Amino acid sequence: MGKSDASWAEFASQVLHQGPRLCQNKINRKYKGFNAPQNADALVVAWSGAAQTRRQVVKAIHGFAFLQYTPNAVYIDVICAAGAAKRILEVVYDKARKLGKQFVTLSAMPGVINFYRRQGFIHTAESCNERSDISAAAIRNGLSDIKFSNDNSALKHRKFKQFLDRLAVGKLVADKECVGAVGCSEMGYSMSKCLYSDAVSKSSPNDKKRKRNATAVRNRRIVKNRPTVNTRQRMSGNSTYKLRRVRPSYI
Repeated sequence: MGKSDASWAEFASQVLHQGPRLCQNKINRKYKGFNAPQNADALVVAWSGAAQTRRQVVKAIHGFAFLQYTPNAVYIDVICAAGAAKRILEVVYDKARKLGKQFVTLSAMPGVINFYRRQGFIHTAESCNERSDISAAAIRNGLSDIKFSNDNSALKHRKFKQFLDRLAVGKLVADKECVGAVGCSEMGYSMSKCLYSDAVSKSSPNDKKRKRNATAVRNRRIVKNRPTVNTRQRMSGNSTYKLRRVRPSYI
């Protein structure tokens, strides 16, 4: 919804009220945008149900994103969600395409960088091409596959911290004056998602080779750890594999 929407004030107020719970107080105190929705051009909200109080109808907010529009991109100023992050991102992509934008950009904190890389974001500033050394560093040793519980755990991981240092040196950060992984992690690292596949140039042969090798290593690990299933089980589909149940997100 945009500021001209009749429900903007209502949702913005409830998002600010429930935001600290959803964000788990992870928004940097130096960052003032979270307290100033008037700086946003649009708001995406995942919500359900409603409860009547003496003063107003309170909706259950599951996630939200404040958006700002730039000439070529939709910038996600703040995003916090509990199980609805992917769905919110899909809505943002659709909104950006309708506006004719080529990119969706954001500044990611260390603990969620790999989440955004899995969603197709790369470390660039409104570009469809990531530097080959950055891509190789992310793939090397499976760094991009690690799931961190918070920013501190990401910074304590020696090799991942080295990766963040590389981003800081390359000024792929929100604060261009910051120094090192620790200093630059306060405001986040620049990431972009290219929305049009025809705008993506071909990767270099070396970059493709690194990706193939990394995929082959992961596949060998999966095969090595996979439980044995006999032919009858495989044909009938009654295998012994355990599937992790995934909670559906909604908006």
